[in-house]
Amino acid sequence: MSDIYEFTLYDRTGKAYPLSDYRGRVMLIVNTATGCGFTPHYEPIEKMYEKYHDKGFEIYGVSLDDDGEAWKATIERQGMKWVNVSELKGWQTPAAQEYSVNAIPANFLIGEDGKIIAKDLRGEDLVALLAEIFE
Repeated sequence: MSDIYEFTLYDRTGKAYPLSDYRGRVMLIVNTATGCGFTPHYEPIEKMYEKYHDKGFEIYGVSLDDDGEAWKATIERQGMKWVNVSELKGWQTPAAQEYSVNAIPANFLIGEDGKIIAKDLRGEDLVALLAEIFE
């Protein structure tokens, strides 16, 4: 598939997270926002992160929120352990525009070579592909 678009977003403390820092790792870019119905997808993603993180799996959570307090509260409430970043520009976030994200949650699985392996995999399809990669 295609190469990923390079960008840098910031976490809730203002720390920069360039996407290029994850080159050489398998990464799931998850685009979501507070109240988008992400919760049903959260538990399997959390389990996959715990299972494969030490083997080179990363999650890069991109929030399309524009309300910083709601975004921070969601991260705390759900106990998200992976990188969570946002520009707090809602749908105007350049990363979402570059990837043509028009519905959320949306995700992109990126290979170690920086190329997009799959888009919008959920549930068992995502679990199966990660198992194929890591086991």
